[in-house]
Amino acid sequence: MGSCLRSRKSLEKAEKRKFMLGNGKILLEKLIASSNGKHNPIRSFSADELKTATDDFDGGKVIMKCLFYKLYKGFLQDRPISVMKFEDTFPFSVSKLKIAIEIASAVAYLHVGFSRPVVSRDIKPTTIVLQEENVAQLFDFTLSLSIPEGETHINDSNRVIGTFGFMAPEYRTTGDFSEKSDVYSFGALLLELLTGKKISYSSHFDDGEDYRLQDLVKKYIENESFKEIVDPAIVGEEGLMWPEKEQQLLICTELAFKCLSESEGDRPTIVQVAKQLRQIYQSN
Repeated sequence: MGSCLRSRKSLEKAEKRKFMLGNGKILLEKLIASSNGKHNPIRSFSADELKTATDDFDGGKVIMKCLFYKLYKGFLQDRPISVMKFEDTFPFSVSKLKIAIEIASAVAYLHVGFSRPVVSRDIKPTTIVLQEENVAQLFDFTLSLSIPEGETHINDSNRVIGTFGFMAPEYRTTGDFSEKSDVYSFGALLLELLTGKKISYSSHFDDGEDYRLQDLVKKYIENESFKEIVDPAIVGEEGLMWPEKEQQLLICTELAFKCLSESEGDRPTIVQVAKQLRQIYQSN
């Protein structure tokens, strides 16, 4: 029941934020127009200024922890500010598989927990926060929409927005978005969690060819060098030892590939994904 209330409150907050962002955009346009474009109200600050404002990024000033950054509160020029600091490495104390399960469960609730399916349309590392005891939660439902009664998709061809690598092929080409489009985004997220690399990452393999992340992982598997592409943070997690852990991660990787299928009909539902991830985690 508590998770239901949190999800509804999150959606209500998203609507309010969307309204506030719209008003903020209008205000910003008026500020720039009033000075004939000569005045830019957006300030930039040096790294030293931000360190001073946050007491050298003191742990007691953390407002929010996300997968790859922390948000700090501070004061600059006698005004309260918030500063986003990106992390170079993923915290070893956090189980990536556990994060994947929690996010898959959250998306599953959006898809089946309301009278009509709600699609997130923005599943990616920067929309995930780590709460107390490193419990992962989705936030920022600005782009979320409910699929209307009698429809299987939402069409937004006039305003296709999203993050490269996380947008499903059918959404990029036609503007159609469904629950299976969220599954595609989750597959990209899962692959990032498993490798510690961005979905846009590409690199040369032994044959000299340049491969995007998904194809690169497949080449490492074919070459029986899977461990070389897995994030060291996962290899160092407690639980199964290699090679037992390798089998577990290979199943996760295969699940990510299914989610990333070009055809939405070939992708599993997010409920099926969450169930399989939970089974894998329990075998640890």
